[in-house]
Amino acid sequence: MKPGNAAALLFAGLCAVFTPSAFSRSARDYSKCENENPGEANKEKRWECFDAIGATTSSGSESAPSRQSPTQENDSQEYVSKITPDQSKAVCSDSGRAYLARTWHLGGCGDVQSPSFHTLIPHRQSYFIFRDASRTNKNPFSPTNGQTSYSYDIDPLEAKFQLSFKAEVPENVNPFSRFFRLWGAYTQQSNWQMLNSRNSSPFRASNYEPELIATHETEQGSPLKLVNFGLVHQSNGQAGPESRSWNRLYVQGGWEWENRRTVSVLARGWWRIPESILKDDNPDIKSYLGYGDVVVRLEGSVKNITTVLLRNNLSLNQNRGFVQLDYAYPLRESSAYYLHFQGLLGYGETLIDYNHHQKAIGIGLSFRD
Repeated sequence: MKPGNAAALLFAGLCAVFTPSAFSRSARDYSKCENENPGEANKEKRWECFDAIGATTSSGSESAPSRQSPTQENDSQEYVSKITPDQSKAVCSDSGRAYLARTWHLGGCGDVQSPSFHTLIPHRQSYFIFRDASRTNKNPFSPTNGQTSYSYDIDPLEAKFQLSFKAEVPENVNPFSRFFRLWGAYTQQSNWQMLNSRNSSPFRASNYEPELIATHETEQGSPLKLVNFGLVHQSNGQAGPESRSWNRLYVQGGWEWENRRTVSVLARGWWRIPESILKDDNPDIKSYLGYGDVVVRLEGSVKNITTVLLRNNLSLNQNRGFVQLDYAYPLRESSAYYLHFQGLLGYGETLIDYNHHQKAIGIGLSFRD
């Protein structure tokens, strides 16, 4: 698949990651009260915090939630319903919420935010880095298409960027809204020979990855927060010997634990949709990219983010895998921009390199997710 509207999608992605979220100060304060005083044991302190904020607000502006009896309070979901719609929208989108709740609209926030097709939110991490590889894949190969080579010499140092966003299907359009939230998602990763001016700075590789996702939210109180069912297409937009693509169905679980730090785990297993032998560009791709992946995300006390991506083919005879470590540190408090470090080792950084082993390290900027 070679998308003709890649430029439009790239522009939309840039708008998504560079446009800051706007919400009221008081609503952020209410969310802070909830986060600093969670659970039944801290309900009195929580309401004292609410009252203190309400005392400082003017009579014509947003007001604090009214105090309820202990028997009327039922965790944060009921708390959201006690404040105004504008405050509820702010609390649902506030960065103080846990990662999975924030990025998958858990806890009823999808209804509060009235999602629409034009509302884009982050999906995976978006970043722009410069990375240096240990060995370049000068002669890509696949069993179907044979060996090919680039028409220019490749620099090991290149720019790499990823744009990733999704939009929730509105509830009045979703026929399964009672059980699932529906999403359309898009991720693009490109490796750009930006400094290779002697060869007109070509794009060496790009992966295009549209997805359809159905999200089922689990019962509150369990570490398992959600289950995703997805259909994903991934291709490099090339033709001929350079063409690579595959289609998958997957099931993904999302777990999260909160204490002083938030640990999130997204683990999925996939099934490749079969293709005819004559049309399959990469029939052995499962031998290198495996049957699933695991993403572990740790958010530190200063909002620094460590992410580990793991893949493995689970073979004892010819074991192949991939590990990518990303570390992002905010440039300043409450900043939307992070200093970003990335290191990787294994097979399949890009589709054209799915059967090529390499290691790389990079540094650049990423954007708040």
